[in-house]
Amino acid sequence: MQLQAETEEQVALGRQGICLHNCEEAMRLYNVCFKLSFLSHLRNGSFYKAFFLVLF
Repeated sequence: MQLQAETEEQVALGRQGICLHNCEEAMRLYNVCFKLSFLSHLRNGSFYKAFFLVLF
C-alpha cells in the first residue's frame, strides 16, 4: 500500500513537471510572436495590425 502511494505521488509530480514545461514553451512562443509582431509594427507603422496579431 505504501509503494502504491509513492508511485501515485511520483506520477502527480511528473504531471506537474510536464504542465510547467508546456507552460514555459507556450510563454516562450508567445514572447517570440509578440516580438515579431512588434517589429513588423515598427516597420509598417501599422499599430492595429500588430495589436491584432498579439491578441489572436
